[in-house]
Amino acid sequence: MQQKKDSLVRKVVFLTYNGKNIGYTYEKYFTESEMNLQGGAMELYTDSSWQKGIAGIGIYVIDGVKTRQISNCIPCENNNLGEMFAIKIACILAGGKKATIYTDSQTAIDYIKGNVRPKTPSDFKYKSQWIAYNQMKVLAYEINQINPNITFEKVKAHRHDFRIGHLNNAMADILAKQGYAKSLGR
Repeated sequence: MQQKKDSLVRKVVFLTYNGKNIGYTYEKYFTESEMNLQGGAMELYTDSSWQKGIAGIGIYVIDGVKTRQISNCIPCENNNLGEMFAIKIACILAGGKKATIYTDSQTAIDYIKGNVRPKTPSDFKYKSQWIAYNQMKVLAYEINQINPNITFEKVKAHRHDFRIGHLNNAMADILAKQGYAKSLGR
């Protein structure tokens, strides 16, 4: 009996910022079987490293026995936006699968879970803070629309012990620093 060969499905993701493609593209070919795989939950560790208007983002993905490492850089106004972009990309990478995204940013989790009180422009000293607040709200909305099967967990930042969760978060931190280095041409 001849086995049916899976056809390849192409999945391409573009990340935009302020309506412009900022160059981050993720492209992968999956077999139909892989796309329909209902295995265990994915774990994704995210981090951001921000300096001078550029955020390096790092994502360490664990999907069963497979791991992936993603690092890149994006222009943004502060580290919190970098953290949110990393989480958004992690949500996209999870596809429709059940997943847990780990981050060391309590601010990002608060925005995503809707735990940030509504604010007005008079609550901010500078217009740029008001704009960043609204960008965070928009990103939180987008993240919540991507995949309802995702949960978000806080991990402690910069732990130097050898527990698995801390090592995975350290890997995301290294990937974020590597992503920032890409902006410097290193």
